[in-house]
This record gives sequence, structure tokens and C-alpha cells, in this order.
Amino acid sequence: MTGLDSSVSFHLPGRLPGIRMQILSAEEGSYENGVWKPLRLWNGDETDRGLQFHGSPAVVRILLGKF
Repeated sequence: MTGLDSSVSFHLPGRLPGIRMQILSAEEGSYENGVWKPLRLWNGDETDRGLQFHGSPAVVRILLGKF
């Protein structure tokens, strides 16, 4: 996921955002020669209501889970 001045939320088809799914991890970083290089792990406050991209552009690798 990449973003600049945007907000992103995820949902399962036919469900509201955040219902029966969650962001398990959101890791900011970059790819170098096809290899992911993590920079920092976003905390729960930064992912609780979806991803918020404000200020500097960011590349975030996301792991989603459903239950």
C-alpha cells in the first residue's frame, strides 16, 4: 500500500469496514532489489481506524486477518 494525503480502510465483501477482519501488522519500509527492508512497525493507534497517510509519502506492507 502506498499513499499521500489519504486514508485507507479495508473490509470483507458485503461487510462494513472492520467487521470480522483486522489489520494484524502494518510495517513501513521499502523494497531494495526485490527484498523488503522494514523501517518501522505502525502501532495500533496508527491502524485502528484504517491507515492514515498524511505528511510524507509512505510504503506500508499490510497483513490482514479475518475471523
